[in-house]
Amino acid sequence: MTFLHNECEQYYVNQILAVADANDHNSLHNMLKEYACNINVGDSQCSDSRVVRKVTEVLRSSGGNLSLATCCCLVLQRLLASRPCFEAVKNMPEVSLALTQCVHSANFVLSYLAAVTIRAAIKFANETAAIDTASMSKLELANKGVFLSADNMQQLTSLLHTFALGNNKALQLYGILQTFLSAVSSPTYELESARGWAKIFEACVLGSAGIFCNLCRSKSAVVYCSNTLFLKIVLTQASPPIASQLQKVCLDRAIILIYLKDAIFANDEATRSRSGNLVYLMIEGNKVSKKLLEALLPKGVMHLYTTKVVQMGSQREETANRFSAWMEILDLLRKDNFLTPILVWNEAKRAELKKFLSDEVEAFYAVAENNKDLLFNSSEMQLTYVSASEGAGSIVDGVHLELLVDHQPAADDRRIEFWKLRDPLSTFEAVLQAMVLGFTPLFGQNNLPEVDLRLAAHVLSWIYERHAEDIQHCLGRLNVIEIIVGMLREVIESEHQVFVFKLVVFLLATVEIGSKDNALRFLSAGGATILVPLIVLALSKCCRDKYAFECDAWNMGDKKYSRSHETVLVRHLDGQIRTVRVPSGRFYEVLDKAVQDGSLDAKEGVHWQDDSVHEKLQLGLALDLLEAIMRLSGIDSNTQEFPPPVACSHLSKEELLCHLVQILLWAKGSVFGRILDILAYVVRVNVAAMNRLYKLGAFEILLWKLLAGDLVDSDKACIVGFIRQCHLLQDPDSVFNGPDYLKAEEQFPWHGSILRLFLPEGVVLKLMSEGADTFTSTLNSEHESPEIIWSAEMRERLLDYLKAELEPFVKFRASDPLALYIHVPKAPLVYPELSESVFVAPFYVENLLDVERFPNYQINDPVTFLNSLTLELRKCSTNLLNSGSTMSATSILRKELSRIHLLLRAQAYLVQRFPELPVPGDMESVVITLANPALRTCLTQKDESPPAVVDILVQATTILRHYCKGMTRDLEVPQTSFNFALSILSLSTNYEDGEISPKDVKTSMTFESALGGALLVLGTIASSRAGKEKLWGDTRWKQGFWCTLVSAAEDAMAVPSRGPSPVTFAALSCLKYFAEDSSFCDRILNEGWYLPLLLLAIPSADVVLKSNDSKSAVLYSSADVLGSLVRALMKANSTQPHESVYGDMSRLIPRPLLTCLLQEEGPEKFITAVSSEFMHPEGIWTCEMRAELLQGIYERLQLHNDGLSEGKFAMDDEVGWLRAFDYECLSGEVRAEGLYVRGLSSNSWEGFILPAGHLYINVMQNYLQLHKAHLQVAATEEFEVPMESYSDEKNKQEAPSDLEEFEEVLKESDFPPVPTNATNLEQHSGPVDNCLYTLSAIRECLKHAVKEGREDIILNFKHSILSDIILSGHSLLEVQVELASIVKALAECKVGQDVVLHSDLMRCLALQLWQSAARKAKSRNDQVLMSTLEAVLLLTENMSATVKATNIFSSCGLLLPVLAIFCNVDLPSLFKEQPYLGNDAVEIPIPKAGQLWAAQILGQLLLAGAGISRRTKLVKDLTFWRTGSNASDPRHPAPVEGIEEATDMYELLNIIEQGLEENVDPVVLRTMVLLFPIDFLTLLAREPSKAFDLYESQHRSPRLVWDEGTRLRLKSRIEKEIMKVRDSFMNEGLYAVPSWAMVAQGRPVFLRWTVANVVENDSRPLYRDSEDVDYSQELYLGGFFIDQFLRNPEFDFGMALEERFLREVRKAIVMGKVNGQELDFDDRRRLLLSLLLLFKLRPPLLLRHSNFDIFFPVFDFISGGNSRERRGLTQVAVLLFHCIATHSDMADCMSSEDLMHTLASLLDLKVPASVAGFAGTDPRLCSLMLMLRLARLSSTAVEVSLQLNIISKLVKLVDNNVDSALQQRAGECLAVLSADKRRGSEVLKLLNKLIPKDRKAFAAWNIPVSDIRDEIVDSKTLKHFLQQRYPSSWWVSDSSDGFNESDTESAGPVTIVEASLTFPGA
Repeated sequence: MTFLHNECEQYYVNQILAVADANDHNSLHNMLKEYACNINVGDSQCSDSRVVRKVTEVLRSSGGNLSLATCCCLVLQRLLASRPCFEAVKNMPEVSLALTQCVHSANFVLSYLAAVTIRAAIKFANETAAIDTASMSKLELANKGVFLSADNMQQLTSLLHTFALGNNKALQLYGILQTFLSAVSSPTYELESARGWAKIFEACVLGSAGIFCNLCRSKSAVVYCSNTLFLKIVLTQASPPIASQLQKVCLDRAIILIYLKDAIFANDEATRSRSGNLVYLMIEGNKVSKKLLEALLPKGVMHLYTTKVVQMGSQREETANRFSAWMEILDLLRKDNFLTPILVWNEAKRAELKKFLSDEVEAFYAVAENNKDLLFNSSEMQLTYVSASEGAGSIVDGVHLELLVDHQPAADDRRIEFWKLRDPLSTFEAVLQAMVLGFTPLFGQNNLPEVDLRLAAHVLSWIYERHAEDIQHCLGRLNVIEIIVGMLREVIESEHQVFVFKLVVFLLATVEIGSKDNALRFLSAGGATILVPLIVLALSKCCRDKYAFECDAWNMGDKKYSRSHETVLVRHLDGQIRTVRVPSGRFYEVLDKAVQDGSLDAKEGVHWQDDSVHEKLQLGLALDLLEAIMRLSGIDSNTQEFPPPVACSHLSKEELLCHLVQILLWAKGSVFGRILDILAYVVRVNVAAMNRLYKLGAFEILLWKLLAGDLVDSDKACIVGFIRQCHLLQDPDSVFNGPDYLKAEEQFPWHGSILRLFLPEGVVLKLMSEGADTFTSTLNSEHESPEIIWSAEMRERLLDYLKAELEPFVKFRASDPLALYIHVPKAPLVYPELSESVFVAPFYVENLLDVERFPNYQINDPVTFLNSLTLELRKCSTNLLNSGSTMSATSILRKELSRIHLLLRAQAYLVQRFPELPVPGDMESVVITLANPALRTCLTQKDESPPAVVDILVQATTILRHYCKGMTRDLEVPQTSFNFALSILSLSTNYEDGEISPKDVKTSMTFESALGGALLVLGTIASSRAGKEKLWGDTRWKQGFWCTLVSAAEDAMAVPSRGPSPVTFAALSCLKYFAEDSSFCDRILNEGWYLPLLLLAIPSADVVLKSNDSKSAVLYSSADVLGSLVRALMKANSTQPHESVYGDMSRLIPRPLLTCLLQEEGPEKFITAVSSEFMHPEGIWTCEMRAELLQGIYERLQLHNDGLSEGKFAMDDEVGWLRAFDYECLSGEVRAEGLYVRGLSSNSWEGFILPAGHLYINVMQNYLQLHKAHLQVAATEEFEVPMESYSDEKNKQEAPSDLEEFEEVLKESDFPPVPTNATNLEQHSGPVDNCLYTLSAIRECLKHAVKEGREDIILNFKHSILSDIILSGHSLLEVQVELASIVKALAECKVGQDVVLHSDLMRCLALQLWQSAARKAKSRNDQVLMSTLEAVLLLTENMSATVKATNIFSSCGLLLPVLAIFCNVDLPSLFKEQPYLGNDAVEIPIPKAGQLWAAQILGQLLLAGAGISRRTKLVKDLTFWRTGSNASDPRHPAPVEGIEEATDMYELLNIIEQGLEENVDPVVLRTMVLLFPIDFLTLLAREPSKAFDLYESQHRSPRLVWDEGTRLRLKSRIEKEIMKVRDSFMNEGLYAVPSWAMVAQGRPVFLRWTVANVVENDSRPLYRDSEDVDYSQELYLGGFFIDQFLRNPEFDFGMALEERFLREVRKAIVMGKVNGQELDFDDRRRLLLSLLLLFKLRPPLLLRHSNFDIFFPVFDFISGGNSRERRGLTQVAVLLFHCIATHSDMADCMSSEDLMHTLASLLDLKVPASVAGFAGTDPRLCSLMLMLRLARLSSTAVEVSLQLNIISKLVKLVDNNVDSALQQRAGECLAVLSADKRRGSEVLKLLNKLIPKDRKAFAAWNIPVSDIRDEIVDSKTLKHFLQQRYPSSWWVSDSSDGFNESDTESAGPVTIVEASLTFPGA
């Protein structure tokens, strides 16, 4: 269309030029009209600018021919839309001249068209042209300079003026205005290069501004609209001076009024929008214009505009946002009505404004017609609305007050803007002035409107709450707060309570919103003296019963279960009743939550029109004001300031403070808590005020409220907190006077509490120490504890006392609410219940010491309590000393006994519970002073002494012991305590001529506690060096202490035992200090002090110990002291190298027992060990030894006591007796280099480590070598050579001394019980036992050598000794068990493993395992069997993962018995006769645990042979063996399922092949592979327990075939191998243990013969053990059973095994061998079928492999061999070729002449009709399928087909009506051949020759190739191949007929399964 359009236009242009040259005006006119009619504006593509000049010449010469001129203008307008013409017109000034002249035409059409043409010349109109904007802007600017030059613009503006004065000139005006619009809206106006033209244009416009103003009154809509748009663009884009001048002109000509009227009242939306925009531009930046608008519109309009601008967040320069706000205001003025405080706008106002604007404009222009210089007087313009304030109301400063405060809309209401005051400060000042004038007598004498004082106060609050920042500065300037306080003072007691309420609301707002200065102004004005009485009066009005203690306006019992805030009902003036919340302070109000019950806040709930206010509301609001002032004063802060806050100073005044205190009695609920908080803060910051509280009755009031007041728990907590704050800071005169009080107050502040006037001391301390809840509950309940004694009677007594104090004040207050409390001094309240109690802060002593009622009562501050007790004891001591000169001790005790006893008990109790308490310096003197009378009394009265007197001594010793702990120094002891304790100790002895008779020493049971205490004091003194020396040299101590120890020992040895006394423990504690000191240990041994200690530490055999009895405690303490003595001996002997580390003490006590004492839990371990029996390498302990030791000590002690009776106290021969002591019961023990052999064999090696060297090992091995005959069953003669004779001097010299080995502290471990030796020694005696012990000892030494890394001991082990014994065949069963244990021990380390693996021990294990499994009649054979299996298993688990290591098990013959045990094959005995098997013997089968362990051994061998180094121990699923001690065997941790590494036994074949290449024959792995399937071996390696279960079950899958037949074949073969090995044993002897492996076997043992064909649904094939007709040997490839796969082809291998299976099949096909044997017919057939099944059921396998490597081997299958085998495999092979031909490269390689010839020969077969068309029985169809695939993918196949003339054979198949399926497939082959790109044309030519003309209609080759399906073999065909060994039974020869018709009967019916799989690449 564009091409045709261009041709058309070019035709017209050529015609115009030709006609113009011919001067044929008529033809030219017609041609111009045709051009104008056919070429649209903006579509011109004219490239010849000459036509413009020609048309212009015609226009200029048109004369009066208006039609021709009009056509010229139209043509020029269209031509200027082409760029060449538009660009050339600037060089044609005649065009501009001609058009300008036409604009002056009187004809309005010509004038308009000329103007439009000028517009086209300055504004390019072709929008479809691809033009650069910048270049076009330059062209437009150039044209403007020509067409809108200064002269032309002057002419055009003159025309505007001329046309404006005339009528019917709208079209001309519109054309000129549109031209001007195009000029100013063009982008050239913004270019810098266009500024010159722009200045000319602006000057022209400004000079003609009056003309444009006149056009604003045009009645033509188009002229008015165009003029408006022109003014808008000029005001927007002109320079600021020009725009400002234009604004002034519009203002002087009243244009703003015209557009304001249209902006508000025009009906058209576009007109209103344009007018409003223009008005905005006229007032923007022009103050005069804006002032005019403010004079015309109501005051609220411009305020609303400013508010909207602020809301938008716009700045002054953001014109767009301000314009948006302006347009919104105009829209509101047009359609909305307003009744708001700052704006009243309705229809009447709207009509008035409209009329005013119209009248003013008409009046101005009516006068301006006669006076052109007339200007509009805008500065004095003012519109006064006569209806500015309709309705009643108070108007102040132009604001409707009632509307302002009573009708405020919601926050989301769009009218909310009208409630925002223009000048809040001005309005506030005006309302304040009105209120002041109304409050004073000046009211009525001024011109202000009448204002209700309540409304005025309410308005002031309303304004201040919203505009506090604007008003705050005037509060001080105008003294607003002072004025309000003055008003409040005048009306506080008047009936104008609403006015009072509103004044308080205002004051509250100023304090809460304003700064602290407002609160200070309020206080300075005397606000506190007004506010506190207001609270008192309001609270008084709330009370109905004036004589009640508390106000009855609240019921706190109901309040507890009501809402969280209190409400009252308020009736308003209009009769409406609303629920109003009582102000309850910010701590009690529900903040930031919506009130769900619809209640109102008090400020909102009380209207200013109401006549009254509820008293609770007035009270709550006044409290809010007081709280706000206190918050500003710092009530919420914990900081201390000086001077105190002004508010506190004002409230601390006597009268106000008294009011605040005394209204607490009235107050309830939240009012009480608020007042109390304020009062607490006032007295906290003003101590002077706090000191006066008691004079104001504060404590009486608060205690009464706490006991009987109606308060909630939180208020009670506040009371308690207040009392705790103030009770200690009252004036001293209020409590007590005198120096004693002041001195006590310094030490114990509670003495200065004012509460002592009302409460007991314990309750006061409870207040000081506990929380509020505890104190409150204490007062309201009964308590009797060490801290408090408080009962209901005491509470009632206190309550009566308080009522009597407060009743006078209540009566006085009833008549005068502002009455004050009068203080009268009073005496403290006395409680008779406490008259007998002894109180020592903070406890009542008698209750504290009552441990049965108050056991372990908590003492929070023991130091303070100790100081209190010490102070009381000092008083008693002073009184005792003062009265000692005049009174006897008995009299003194009788007078002060009870108090002294109680105080001493308390202090003793305290120091016992808190031993770390500091010691007062005078404690010793005070206590001894108080205890001396008791000591003297005991000395005089002895057994007749009162118990309390003796107990005083007990408590005194307890205190002195604590004192001595703190005061005893290394070189200094407290002598007074020392003498006092010895004085008590002397009470335990009788003095008769200086001799001591121990038999008569009996300590009175009355003095035992005191005696024990004295010993503890002496023991504490003995903790220092000086104390021990002082005591050891004091005869009194030795005599008394020895008597005490002897008495304790006699009590322990007594039958029955008398039980220990406290004296025993004290004596042992004292003795320990001496035993710990190495310098005293020799003295203890020399003087025999250890004798009674040993009697106490070693219990007799008949003692039964219990965990918590006293006897066990004595044993523990004695063992502890003995341990200290042993450690001291070790320290003392450490400097003597030739002495034992334990000294001579080891002669009495074996070293293991002494070692127990050195460990952390020594005493417990020692007691356990010494009370039992044990065998240890370094010592043995039995009951006989214990009895022998105790008897010897007792006899020695008797000798010592006899010497004491004779007056010989000291003994100095005890060391000699100690060194000469020896145990007779150990004379027969066997030792090796000082070590007990029985101890070594016991496995009880706690603390023992192997000595250096191996001399002791050699001794024991030499002993065994000589006596090994005793370890054989055939030995009959017993003889023994002492073991000491086997150690030579050389070894003795090399053996180091073992004394230094035990100097370090040995490792801790539990001391074992007496071992149960596994060797069953009780049936032997004499040398046999010693040999067995020796063998066990060697085993334990090897075990510990492995643990300790002693390789020298392991390498020194002479295993040949043990091998000789075992291989003799006559070893004891115990020896066999020991062999297994030794192997287990050695298997734990690498050196030990090497020793076992490369020694005869492996042959021993094999022989032992064989024989133990064969001897089934002996019950103990199981132990040998299981221990041997465990040893072998541990060895296989730990040995290195190498083939060489596993081969050792084969070479030593160990593999065969393990296999036999696992397979449950009977092993025959290796002996000719079995003497152990009698006639009545019962065959005992091999335990299942043994079979499982054998499975684990085989699995470990597999893992090791496969190179798995990180073999973990598998789950040992044992039923009876892993019980008892074995269950905790550290070698068997928590069971772990499976193994850590993935173990793939399918790689065993690769390992075997690799081993053969490396000359390391993996015989074990090869043997296992021949015996078991690979999958079975995988399970055996990974999970032996499951393999064990599988062995006895059956399983059939392509991975594993295992059933009873397989199991029997395996057992049979193993039995044969066993018999061969047994014959070797019988012939060569037991020493010649033969190696065994199955390495010469060809096929695996488990393979059988199976049916060759797969019968339908045959998942369990038939097997034969030998070859048979129609049976073939199982095909087993790399661990996969091919026959089972053919029966279950859908088996899920998993991706990895699936790939492996395919690889194995391909490998067998390529190599042509299976297990080293050539493939036979059945093998080939099964391999080909396996591949077909894999490719059909697993298509991805085709895509992942090229499969080219199998083509040639398979082709050999069908090209070689005999003819019958070829015919049996041809169809399967051809279909396999069809599957693997997946891409063109593969097809090219396969398309050889041989293959194609074979396929062609198959087409010549004469297939019987009964079996034709089925791929399973028709080879032709198989050939066609492959041929189709090859032809589709390969041009080579097409070329070979042409060469071999296969086309003709295909044509015959198509032409002959043999079978439809065959015909279709042959036709498809022809179609594919014809479609070949390279040789397809030749195929078509050949077909045209071969196909007769009458048959060409068939045209099989015309089938679309895309419609031909090319599928791989279907399931029906595959099933036929599986069921028939020879698929085409009719095919008996290789000839073309190859078939006898009679043979078709044998084919039989074929079951068809409809299934196919489309080949993905076809």
